[in-house]
Amino acid sequence: MSIQDDGGFGRFKVKGMDDQVGFRQQDVPGGQPLVVGQWATFDTRRTDRGRLRATDIEPEGKPRPPWVVHSAIGMAPAAAVTAVVGLGLGLGHILWWLLVWLVVINLTELAFYKIDKSRAEGGGDRRIAERAIHVVEAAGGSLSAPFARKHFIHKVRAEKRWFRVKSWSILATHLVLVISVGWYVFLR
Repeated sequence: MSIQDDGGFGRFKVKGMDDQVGFRQQDVPGGQPLVVGQWATFDTRRTDRGRLRATDIEPEGKPRPPWVVHSAIGMAPAAAVTAVVGLGLGLGHILWWLLVWLVVINLTELAFYKIDKSRAEGGGDRRIAERAIHVVEAAGGSLSAPFARKHFIHKVRAEKRWFRVKSWSILATHLVLVISVGWYVFLR
């Protein structure tokens, strides 16, 4: 959904429809304005000019300003690092620290794919940059990336071939690194 500040008008983007559905903020019950990214149910009618207009608008959930969503995504890696360092220092052993790190960073990677997929379908909010997804993969989230692509059916089209090549390259690099370190530590 996009909202224009001039006059309190906005537009809903509806899945499966080419036309956008216009609405007026004053038509939203309860006096609570809709914000970008908020879901709503509504009926439609055609105006005299032939445009679609939303009627009987029912907002779903509490309105959240867009900066809350963007901040949560931006803070996820920092929160993951903080949690891992805190838990790692408390656990005392490097292998436990590494295990906790891998769990947290792979959950972050899954969240990035899920959020980016929902934004790609919704079309209203800013997407997560492919570079950010690759950075999380390089930080250890490469194990969950193939699962996330398959489960969320995201970044699988032919045009995204180079994205997948980079992801598989990061995973292959991690596997070589793990095998090399394992050989050095346990078999030398």
